Amino acid sequence: MILSDLITYNPISCREETTLAEVHEKLQQLGVRHLPVVSSERKLVGVISKIDVLRALESQVLVASSPLFSAADNADSERRAIAACQVMTARVLTCSTSEEVAIALARLVENQIHSLPVVDEGKLVGMITSSDFLRELACGGFPTSHDTCGQLLENAGESVETDASLEETLLAMHTSSSPYVVIVRGDFPVGVVSRRALVELHVSEQLAASTLELSPEREAITTLAQLARKSPTARPSQTQAEVAQLLIDHQLEALAVVNQAHRVLGIVTVDGLLQAILHSLARSRR
Repeated sequence: MILSDLITYNPISCREETTLAEVHEKLQQLGVRHLPVVSSERKLVGVISKIDVLRALESQVLVASSPLFSAADNADSERRAIAACQVMTARVLTCSTSEEVAIALARLVENQIHSLPVVDEGKLVGMITSSDFLRELACGGFPTSHDTCGQLLENAGESVETDASLEETLLAMHTSSSPYVVIVRGDFPVGVVSRRALVELHVSEQLAASTLELSPEREAITTLAQLARKSPTARPSQTQAEVAQLLIDHQLEALAVVNQAHRVLGIVTVDGLLQAILHSLARSRR
């Protein structure tokens, strides 16, 4: 396998001057979490993430709602809408089309990131993301595809009820030192929620409460139950390929693994699957 087989070529990007509202709409339409930012010559100048956009828009709303902010200031702010270049990460890790699969994957895993722009002489030619590796895993393209997910179980940490507040849920994450929390109804899991998803939920709620409309197609998610509802569960005997497909289909970062009584045994994460792939590739090179 070569990396070029996994790369998405000619990816959708945005320009430096693209407004955050426009970036958000693109992210929503494409169902992705990152967009490369390019110059007029298609030179890569940075990467912008969904959470970066939401936080910047939240700050803009908080300022605009201040009693010290006049109507004239508000009109001037609208004319000077925040551009992608003001929020993006300018120093980003990249790879080339000739990179080895293991090296590109190691760059993602070791730096705890989920996307790498692919460049040729500084120009953007493609993107490689954790989802691309998961798709290959789901198709049986890696040695770990047929291994069981039970081999990758991580501690589920604290669990919270579906009616818990955002603050209670974040506290449970802090207590267990985990970026994930299992949402339960009684003794039964509803799904797994990540810290990133909770932050996005919080910021989205703040924006929804403001006068700023991001997109007419934006779906309102107001409870943990709604947020976790789309998260399926897996059995420990299911293959890593099957779990990868579930994560892709539901756009998740983790899911709960349960026994026959539907009690939580642990969780399997995207990061855990990627690390297993990386270790298998390292073993095969020896």
